[in-house]
Amino acid sequence: MIINLLSKSKVKFNKAECAYLLSSIENQKNKNEYATLMKRQRRDFKFNLTFKSILKKN
Repeated sequence: MIINLLSKSKVKFNKAECAYLLSSIENQKNKNEYATLMKRQRRDFKFNLTFKSILKKN
């Protein structure tokens, strides 16, 4: 999406600027994926603790 907006703009970027912009976009994508993974792991961990406590009671 951002790449499309930049390509439609009249601003010209040199190779170094393009590389920087693309790496920034990739870093943000990685941060978002990492945050999603951490949320999933916390949820799984809570589920496992709950499940283990239920098993201990029985």
